[in-house]
Amino acid sequence: GRYDLVRDSWLEFIKKKPANAQYHVNLAATYLELGERQKSIEELKRAIDRTIGGTALALEHSDFLAQNLGGSVLFENKILTPEDDLDKIKAVTLEDVRSVVDEIFKEDKLNLAIVGPFKDSEPFKKLLTL
Repeated sequence: GRYDLVRDSWLEFIKKKPANAQYHVNLAATYLELGERQKSIEELKRAIDRTIGGTALALEHSDFLAQNLGGSVLFENKILTPEDDLDKIKAVTLEDVRSVVDEIFKEDKLNLAIVGPFKDSEPFKKLLTL
């Protein structure tokens, strides 16, 4: 369904440039923090505009275009143009984002790994709550 489309689009975008993962986590976290629906819609529009702008800039590089076309053949078994990808991004709704956020951000799925000489885990447990 729509959830799969959003998830797959985001995963593809993140695979192309791992630094995008942090951007999408920030987007989801921002959505969680926003209480007002209108502000959420505006934030989603800004995120989509930023993604479209970044994609437009990336299209100037032949390696991005090759990755984009190669990825579409590998994962979609058809050639998708960058415009096709942009259409998918533009089609994302607030409900799609909420669906993905609800699936990803579950308190029982939160994990934290810390390296160091810490004997008491209690101070870190508050980091694992939503």
